[in-house]
Amino acid sequence: MVRTHVIALGVILAAAVTAQVNRTATQPAKVPAAAFDLNGTWESSHGDPGTSGYGVERVLVYQLRNVIQIFNIEGRLYIRPGDRFLTAVFPSAASIPARTSAQIHALQDARSGMLLWLSTTLSVDDNDHFRIAEILKFHRTSTRQIRDVSCEAGNPSHVGGEDAFMRGNAYFELKDLVTANCWFHAGAVEGYARAQSSYAYALFHGRGIKQDTAAAQEWAQKSADRHDAYGEFIAGSIELQRGFGLGIERAQEYKRLFDQHDPDKAYFGSQTAERQAAIPSFIKDETFTYDLSGEWKLVFPAGVRSGGLVLVDLKQGDNIQMIVDSPNGFYPFGATMFNGRYANNRITGQWMNAPAHLNASGRYDSTAVELQILNPTNLVVSPSGIKVTRSDEQGANKICDPVKYADMEQARTFIFATRDFQLKNYGNAACWMYVSASQGHHEAALELAMFLHLGTGVQKDNDQAFVWVKKSAEAGNKRAQRFLAHCYQLGIGVRPDPAVAQSWIAKANDREPEPELPQTSEQALMGLLHTYLSTVCANPASGRESRVATYVSRGMSEGKAQQAAREDESETAFLCQGAQHPPGQR
Repeated sequence: MVRTHVIALGVILAAAVTAQVNRTATQPAKVPAAAFDLNGTWESSHGDPGTSGYGVERVLVYQLRNVIQIFNIEGRLYIRPGDRFLTAVFPSAASIPARTSAQIHALQDARSGMLLWLSTTLSVDDNDHFRIAEILKFHRTSTRQIRDVSCEAGNPSHVGGEDAFMRGNAYFELKDLVTANCWFHAGAVEGYARAQSSYAYALFHGRGIKQDTAAAQEWAQKSADRHDAYGEFIAGSIELQRGFGLGIERAQEYKRLFDQHDPDKAYFGSQTAERQAAIPSFIKDETFTYDLSGEWKLVFPAGVRSGGLVLVDLKQGDNIQMIVDSPNGFYPFGATMFNGRYANNRITGQWMNAPAHLNASGRYDSTAVELQILNPTNLVVSPSGIKVTRSDEQGANKICDPVKYADMEQARTFIFATRDFQLKNYGNAACWMYVSASQGHHEAALELAMFLHLGTGVQKDNDQAFVWVKKSAEAGNKRAQRFLAHCYQLGIGVRPDPAVAQSWIAKANDREPEPELPQTSEQALMGLLHTYLSTVCANPASGRESRVATYVSRGMSEGKAQQAAREDESETAFLCQGAQHPPGQR
C-alpha cells in the first residue's frame, strides 16, 4: 500500500492572524451542537500484523463547533508527537451527518520549508469511526469533553493554555479573528509558548488589534525563552525592524534558533515500524585536500626586497594558480604569479618569471618552488620563505563530526559536502551529506544514498541507502524517485516489487515541481532584509504612531516626539533612495 505522508500544518498560519484582546471579545451567535462529537483519542492500524509494514497510529481529535483538528500522538511518519497535521471545516456544526466528506489541507513532507498543499477527505461514519482519504480507518479509544464556553477577559472559565490555543486555532478557521485573538491571549497568559508567539505576531503586525511592537517583543521573548520556533522567528523579525543594520546580528541568531527548533521540519524519530536512519561508518580520508580558493596576502622575509603588500587570488581547480590582486611595484595587476599542482597534500610549481623578491645576491635563480601547507590559513613558499596567509573567510576545510555539527545549517553543510567531494575528500563529504540529510535536505539525502550504495567515502550499505533515497523521494526529489523505483525493481535494500517501482516511475514523470532547496542563514537574511526594505520604503511614514509613543515613553514631549518621528521618516526615505538608486545610477 502506497501511503501519502504529511507533516504538521505548523500552526504558523493560525499565528499569522492572532492578537491580544484587552476587552471582552464579541461572541458569535451560538450554533447547535454537532451531529457527532469526535473529541478524544483514536487509533488506526495498517499493514499485516507480524510484518515489517505493520504499524499503529494514534491521534487526538479536537472538535469545536464545526472545526475538527487532528493532532499526532504516535505513529505518523515525519510528524512530531503533539503536532497538528489535519484540519477540516464543515459548513456548520449541525451538518456533520454520517458519511459526509470535507476537504482537508495539509503539508506534504517537503523538509525544505516550501508549502506544498495536498487535499484529501475526512469521512465521518458514526460517533466512533471516521476515515481519512478512504484509506486510514480510525476507531475511538477514548472520549474527551470540550465545553463551548465564551472567551472573556481574565479567562473566568479557567481554560488551560494548550486548550485555549486549540480554541484559538478553531476560531481562526471560522474567520472569527476577535474570538481567536481572545483565546490566543488567554493561552499566552497561561504560559503556553505557541499562544505567546501567536499573540506576539498579531501585536507586531497589528492584525485585529492596535499595533504594539514593544508588547510584541515582550511576548515573543517569553515564547523564545521556551524555545518555541515561532517566538524566535517573531523576535528575529522585530530585531530586524529596529533599523538598517541595528538588529541584524540578533536577528540572525534568532533565525538560527528558528531553523533549529522549527516544528515544520519532518520528524525522523523512531515512532514507526519502518527502518530508521543510522549514522553510517564513514571512511577517513588518508590525505585531506584543503579548499584554498580565496584571497591571500604575501609576507616577505627580512632582507628580501618586495613591492610592498601583495594580495593574490588563489584559484583551485585542476591546477593551483595565484593571480595578482593588488597594484604594486613588481607584479602587474592580474598577472599569474604562480602556477602549480596539488597532489598528495603538496603544492609544487613555478613562479612565473616575476622579479618580486631580490636579496643581496640578486634574484633567485630557480623558479621551481613548493608551497608548504602549514594549516588551512597559512602557507610558506620554499625555498624563499615567503609566507602566504589567508585574508578572507576560511573555505570548506572543517573535519566533519556528525554529532558535534548535528545542528549546523543544512544548506551550509550541503555546500561543505559538495566542495569536499570536488576535492576528493570522499569520507568528509559523506559525513557532511549525512549531517545535511539528517536535517531534511532532500538532495543531500539522495547523494548520501548514492554514497552508501556505491561505498564512496562510507561503508557500503544498501539497506541504509534505501532508507535515505526513500526519504528524498517522499520529499519530492525526482531523481530520488527514479532511483527508488530502481531499488524496488532490482531489490536494492528492499524486497523487489515491480508494481511499487512503476508507481514511483509515474510519480517521477508527473509535472509536480521539486521543492526548493534551503538557503544558508546569510541568504535567507538578505531575502528577509530585501522584503523589509521593500515594505518600509513603500511607505516610510508607516508606524509613525508607534514611534511617537516610544519617544513619549522615553520622556519627550508630544511635539518633540512628533518632530523626531518626522526626522526618522526623512532619514528612512533618504536611505531607501540610496538602496533603490546606488551612487552613479541616480
